[in-house]
Amino acid sequence: MEIIPVLDVLEENAVHGKSGNRESYFPVKSVICNSSNPVDLSNAYISYGVEKVYIADLNAIIAKNKNEMTGKFLNIDSEKNLEIIRKIECDKIIDFGISTLLDYEYYKSFDFKNAKLIIGTETLVDLELINKKDVILSLDFKNGELLSKGYNFEELIEKLNQNPDIPVIVLDISSVGTLKGLNYPLIEKVVKSIKNKVYVGGGVKNISDIDKCKFLEVSGVLIGTSLHNGTLNLKNLIEKY
Repeated sequence: MEIIPVLDVLEENAVHGKSGNRESYFPVKSVICNSSNPVDLSNAYISYGVEKVYIADLNAIIAKNKNEMTGKFLNIDSEKNLEIIRKIECDKIIDFGISTLLDYEYYKSFDFKNAKLIIGTETLVDLELINKKDVILSLDFKNGELLSKGYNFEELIEKLNQNPDIPVIVLDISSVGTLKGLNYPLIEKVVKSIKNKVYVGGGVKNISDIDKCKFLEVSGVLIGTSLHNGTLNLKNLIEKY
C-alpha cells in the first residue's frame, strides 16, 4: 500500500487547510520541514523514502470555481504555481481543477515529469475524460454529498466499471485537516462498487486508519495534517507499508 503525502499549494506555498474552507488556509507548519516552500517540503518527503506526492494546485482549482473568486481570491492567478510544481522531482499526481478536454490538453502540454493528472468531480464537466488512460479520477465529497457538475455517483460508477484500469481517489473534503478519521462507510461503498485501484484521503487520524485501509485492500492513503503535527511518523509508515 502506498503512503502518499499531500501538498496543497496556494500562492506558491504549501498550505494547511480544514474542511475545504480555502479562505482560511495558511502556510504549513510541519515537524517534517521548517519551510512551507513546496519544493523544500517535497524534498523532505523524498528524504524519508517517499516516491509519490499528491498535489492540489489551489490557485488553478479556485479559478475554476467562480463562486470562490471573491475576497482575497478575486484576482487569483491560476498559473502562479506551475513553475514551482515543475521543480518537484518525485512522482506526482496533480489536481489542476481540470474541467474539459481543452484543460486536459493544456496541462498535458507542460509535460510535467513523472506526473499523472487528476480529474476531480468538483470541477469535472466532460465525463469523456474518464476514458483517458493516463488520468486519475477523484470522487470529491463534501458533507456526505458528491461534488459534481450535474452527474451522480451511479453514473460515475457505471463509467468506472467500463474503465477498470483508471485509479480512483475517494476524497472527503469536509474531513480534510480535521483528524476525525476516515469515512469508512463511503470508502467501503466505493471499494465494493468497482474493480479499480482505490486511494483515499481526508481526515486520517492515526495508525489504525492506515491499518483499516490495508484491510480494505485500499491501494494508497493520502496524508497531510497527521504527518505535519507528528501524530504519524512518515519514515515508519514508509518502512511498514
